[in-house]
Amino acid sequence: MFYENLKDRVKCYFCQVEIGCWDREDQPEVEHLRFSPNCPLLRKRSTNNVPINQTPTTPSPSSDTLLYEWNHKYNREDERLKSFDNWPLDWLDKHQLAQTGLFYTKHKDIVRCFFCDVHMSHWKHKDQPIRDHLRCSPNCPLLRRRPTNNVPLNNDELQRVLPIKSFDICGSPGGKS
Repeated sequence: MFYENLKDRVKCYFCQVEIGCWDREDQPEVEHLRFSPNCPLLRKRSTNNVPINQTPTTPSPSSDTLLYEWNHKYNREDERLKSFDNWPLDWLDKHQLAQTGLFYTKHKDIVRCFFCDVHMSHWKHKDQPIRDHLRCSPNCPLLRRRPTNNVPLNNDELQRVLPIKSFDICGSPGGKS
């Protein structure tokens, strides 16, 4: 995490979560995990992080690296939409799922977000992909309208369905960023 020169706010380079409003007893790693449970650094996934006083090395391919290469195309909404061929739940709108960053893993009803790596499944008729995605991953960069490499089919439609970008530095919706 790095200091953003704004009050006590820090930001993670890897997941882009911003955290502030620190108390003396707060532990950075615990708070980081609370606000961004899928951060690749915290989850010990392959990153380009070089800890202080260590020499950079070339990482060997890991399952995470291979998985990233496998789903790298899913930054494109059209590719995410194609992943829903043979989607078992015809009542759940695959266009809306793809629009919010989700692609079908081809296993049961499990979808995964390309941008925050959240996995979602066990869908019910009352579920709403955007709301549920935000509930499961409140700091998803796509849903928080942060810069991503997303390639939408229709940018105007995407802006209409995504939640408002602003949220306070403690992570609650509706505040100022």
